[in-house]
Amino acid sequence: MARSRLHNTMLNSSIATIAQGASLVLKFTTQTIFIKVLGAQYLGINSLFLNIMFFLALLEFGIGSAIVYALYDPLAHKDRQQITALTQLFRKIYRLLGVISLLIGGLILLLIPTLTTHSQLIAHWQLAYGLILANYLLFFLNEDKRQLLIADQLSYVSVRNQCLFLLLQTVLQALCLWFTSSYLGFLLIQLLCTLVSNQLIHWHVRRRYPYLKDASPIPVTASTLATIKKMCTA
Repeated sequence: MARSRLHNTMLNSSIATIAQGASLVLKFTTQTIFIKVLGAQYLGINSLFLNIMFFLALLEFGIGSAIVYALYDPLAHKDRQQITALTQLFRKIYRLLGVISLLIGGLILLLIPTLTTHSQLIAHWQLAYGLILANYLLFFLNEDKRQLLIADQLSYVSVRNQCLFLLLQTVLQALCLWFTSSYLGFLLIQLLCTLVSNQLIHWHVRRRYPYLKDASPIPVTASTLATIKKMCTA
């Protein structure tokens, strides 16, 4: 058991290091092509939308760490009841945060014309913002599963998945920009890649943890709940 965890830790670290380097190169490549094809105006509005998503991401601050911490002991002792209870709890939390983010994101949409000048806005900017917001909201539908893998010393599965789809996304977006110069097409590719990436992680988790499927509601122990609240509010 200890040897297996040590092996997974080393594997996680190695893949994370490689993936981080590859991610930087791929993102730089995408941004270079983006600027060359679409220009500074599109880069500016895209950066504004991404900064808004970064602001919304603050809602999740601390929850991911709480998930990993709370799940580590039940996973180590194969306590399926508590693993199920915790995953059910965090799924509800992330869905709630997703709804809150959707509402706040919708309100911010109304304020965007006041955050920038009319000349800085691009054609169909509302649709572009909607695609970026939708891509961000997909995070809340699947993050509990990725955190479960991290807690089970299997983060390399999630990292490998993200890296491969980032590569695919970069290639498709580069081709889209080069041949169509479509910003909306660029964003749609990002959304579809995120959707398929999440679905593959969903299938992987269901296959690895079949007892989570259609499980009856199970309460989290009071002590564990208190610990989670403490970590999220610290």
